[in-house]
Amino acid sequence: MKILFVLGFANPFAGAGWTRIGFFADKWSRKGHTIEVLGAFSYKAFSKRGVKRLNNMNIFNLTFNMGLTQPLVFILNTLISFAVSILVLLSRRPNVAIVSVPSGDVGIGSILA
Repeated sequence: MKILFVLGFANPFAGAGWTRIGFFADKWSRKGHTIEVLGAFSYKAFSKRGVKRLNNMNIFNLTFNMGLTQPLVFILNTLISFAVSILVLLSRRPNVAIVSVPSGDVGIGSILA
């Protein structure tokens, strides 16, 4: 089974979300499942953008997110997240997609996709 996690940060990151996802990914990959993680990056974490492989999971930090609180930026972040999520879902075709993000634009765009 192909499992896609959607996280709202550049992965891997130091935090409870990454620890939780890492735990699930480790357990499920041992059972033969393919684990992929779609993450977001900002201008502060621009160096983490792109695709990489960590242990037994593919990490795609492809969603650009501007960390500003302006309403127009919120809408733009949601649209970017929606577009990237649609492309990843169509290209990777996961059986299960798990969205694990704090409330905000990255999560809304991914859930809409």
